[in-house]
Amino acid sequence: MFVTGIIGDRRACARAGGKTRIPRPANPLVKALPDWKFNATDFKHNGEQMTARFQITGTHTGEISLPMPGFPKVPASGKHVSLQKKSITISLNNGKISRLEAAKVPGGGVAGVLTQLDIPMPQMA
Repeated sequence: MFVTGIIGDRRACARAGGKTRIPRPANPLVKALPDWKFNATDFKHNGEQMTARFQITGTHTGEISLPMPGFPKVPASGKHVSLQKKSITISLNNGKISRLEAAKVPGGGVAGVLTQLDIPMPQMA
């Protein structure tokens, strides 16, 4: 799955191919938060590398069904999610994305989305 709703400097996005792959665990979240946005700003391009900052936002209007053992289906809550901004580094090879690295921040990722929605993470056995 690719996100085409990148918000920010569209010329910089075009140089990076204009698309960013979403990690598999996040795919069901994108379905459950259909207004999911990968809000990217502060693009800096230097040869075969680009940096930016991004923030994920969305509203929980669909059922969450994560492919995790012990994770129950969660009905829509209408709650809005706004993760902390974080830095991203994109490496290019012949004008195409070859590597994408996002800084780890507290309250980020799938766990951060679930926490903001008051959904407990299942205990791993």
